[in-house]
Amino acid sequence: MEVHWTILLDLDQTLVLTSALLPLRRQKNWQLVYASFHLTALPPGTQTFVQRARRFAQLGVITTAPRTYAEKLLSHHHLDIQVAVAYHDTRLHKPDPAPILEAMRRLRVSHEHCFYVGDTTEDMLAAVRSRVMPIGLSWDESPQDPQALALAQAMCQNWEEVLTFIRNTIVAKE
Repeated sequence: MEVHWTILLDLDQTLVLTSALLPLRRQKNWQLVYASFHLTALPPGTQTFVQRARRFAQLGVITTAPRTYAEKLLSHHHLDIQVAVAYHDTRLHKPDPAPILEAMRRLRVSHEHCFYVGDTTEDMLAAVRSRVMPIGLSWDESPQDPQALALAQAMCQNWEEVLTFIRNTIVAKE
């Protein structure tokens, strides 16, 4: 029987570096946010990560942002992700497991075959509460939140470390 793996990813500051948009997002001036996508960037190696991960896993995005923002941002960066669960798709939001559970439902995957990559304690809590494998990812050398560190099964600083951890975990499970 073929096992289907899934990698779910937080959007902001994990899959796409979006900190420059935060002040605009707080103002809820979405047209200005969309016009400012040029201020965002993909972390090094993101396109390669997506291509390599797709060889063995389905990909999904979990975000507390509105769907239109998520879809436009993914499109801006030419990221073709199978499923996106956005703010209005669930009543409850991270750190509640509802968004991850909804993505798993849409992708028809069980928690045993699912990883979640995020950058905050809320991300790690949502992963643990949905019983998927939590992977922390930080793009800088800054000290991590101790609670996130305690919850994450791995703390990575680049996509290669994420892939290595996932592959090693899959090999151990199979």
